Amino acid sequence: MNLILQKNVITFLSVLFSILCTFGGYKVYMQLTEQERAASFDGPVNEFNEQFNKNLEDMEYTLHSVNQLFDSSSNVDEIEFDSFSGLILEYNLSLAGIGVFNFDSRGMGAKTTLLEPRYWLASDLYPQFTKREVTLAMKRNVELREATKRDNFASDLFSVNDSQQQYVLLVRAMPEHKLLLAMVVDLHRAAKLSVSNRIVSNFIVYREGENRKELAFSDVKYSSTLAKPFNGEIFLFNRVWSMVIYPPSNLFNQYYVAIPVLAFLFSLMVLYLVYFAFKLHKLSDDRQLALQDLKFAQSKMVEAEKIGAMGGLVAGIAHEVNTPLGISITSCSHVNDLMRDLKEDFDRGELDQEKFEDFLSSGKEMLGMALENMGRASKLIASFKKIDVINADDSTKTELVDVAEIVENFVEHYQQNAMSTKIKFDVEIGRRAQIHTYPTVITQVLASLASNSEVHAFAKKNEDCVISIRVSSFGNSVLLKFADNGSGVKKKNLAQIFDPFYTTNRGAGNAGLGLSVVYNLVKSKLKGELNHGAVPGGGLWISLRIKDLEEKE
Repeated sequence: MNLILQKNVITFLSVLFSILCTFGGYKVYMQLTEQERAASFDGPVNEFNEQFNKNLEDMEYTLHSVNQLFDSSSNVDEIEFDSFSGLILEYNLSLAGIGVFNFDSRGMGAKTTLLEPRYWLASDLYPQFTKREVTLAMKRNVELREATKRDNFASDLFSVNDSQQQYVLLVRAMPEHKLLLAMVVDLHRAAKLSVSNRIVSNFIVYREGENRKELAFSDVKYSSTLAKPFNGEIFLFNRVWSMVIYPPSNLFNQYYVAIPVLAFLFSLMVLYLVYFAFKLHKLSDDRQLALQDLKFAQSKMVEAEKIGAMGGLVAGIAHEVNTPLGISITSCSHVNDLMRDLKEDFDRGELDQEKFEDFLSSGKEMLGMALENMGRASKLIASFKKIDVINADDSTKTELVDVAEIVENFVEHYQQNAMSTKIKFDVEIGRRAQIHTYPTVITQVLASLASNSEVHAFAKKNEDCVISIRVSSFGNSVLLKFADNGSGVKKKNLAQIFDPFYTTNRGAGNAGLGLSVVYNLVKSKLKGELNHGAVPGGGLWISLRIKDLEEKE
């Protein structure tokens, strides 16, 4: 009786222990799965959804920036619009195009028609968006009365030429200019640009239909049966779209499913947990080693680039300085030989007036050549010093200045002190703004640009030499555009004009450092952006975006 009771008790305890282990293993399995889902999928996906909406929200700033362009100038021409819009399209790949229509919302009637845009610039990625196509899209998808009632209006999704791409029209009325601003956004591309990782790579976007959701577009490559999808929303001004995101099949660890099975044997379960802990530890160590290797490789690459850049600089300096120094050494050596011959003639008593006059004439010529080339070498060394603009002593503290006023003072001073009077200035000032920056550096940049135009652009012109300077402001930055109508730069050489020692006029003694100094000043000291291009009909334009150096980013 006691044996049976003991057996039953052991059996009961064994069954209970087995049940408890199984239940405990299942609980561990569920907890680990939920934790990994939260860490590996839910958190990153939620951050992606917020970031995607933040990127779309920034479209308002883009609309505002274009609006500011028209506010800052009473007459925006097509070149300025294309230049400004081109920068926006270059840095926002999800924008298909930007356009401005002639439109007066105050005189809008019941059947207001919309003509082709006054200005239109399409991205190189979207050649199908012509003026005609964007006008048709506006007529089909934008209710003008509703759009003009809002500061910013977004149309519903639409496609062009029955393609799979889905676009949204963003509209802003500018009644003070009698204009209507429109931007075309590729929502599918915008989503893919924000979802460039392995965790968030499968998504579907729905539009609201009649009593049900309709598929707008999808980018699903594979799906997982181990976890439910994430449901989010996309906000763009007055529009909301539903978004469903699926995890990839290989995102979650498959080994967790073995925990309930191994829970029957406590020892194996402990061994498995220890093994799994060691595996995670090893994986962490491997990642740390890989990260260290990557940082080491990056440091080596940076060091190699620095060495390469220093080698190019040293080679350029050696090439430029070697010629005048070589001529100086040769001249001094020749003068030394003449003095030796003069002394020998003097010691032999053969020195006469003719030989002495020949010595004076040749010596004067050689010493003059040596002095001239030493002076040239000294000027080259002074030019080389200008390259180091980061530690400049004359611009160590920022000042609150009006960039337009700096430009006006520079032009007035240049016209009063310039040796040549053939250059005329055409200055246009838009909306003025004060920013914290280095005024002496801006003046140095303007002087270098003007000198470059005088030496290169107007070298073969004696009349109709015009330098145009346009100053406009938007936000806490100032856009300064410098252009000349000179001989211009060949298209194949445009990419090299800011390289140190690059010049098309080396035979005239130019070292090729002027625009290199401008580039270093703008990038290193002013922390600004610099672009350039060819002026139609001949000439070169260079634009500078000067930021407020005390504004917190």
